[in-house]
Amino acid sequence: ALMCSASERHPQVLRLLLEAGADKNVCDRFGQTALMLAEEAEEADDEILRLLEPVAEDDDGELSEA
Repeated sequence: ALMCSASERHPQVLRLLLEAGADKNVCDRFGQTALMLAEEAEEADDEILRLLEPVAEDDDGELSEA
């Protein structure tokens, strides 16, 4: 569902899935993540790309948005 909502440009569904705990780093059988599929979409959705951005670790060990 995460991959479909990313590639078919459904940011509301994607947000709900992520809030419910979906792993945005999971890969499909071809090794692609939801972010990769969203980037390949004919018209990439900026909101979807922001939702799927990787999270970086701060120097203090806390997680923050990259």
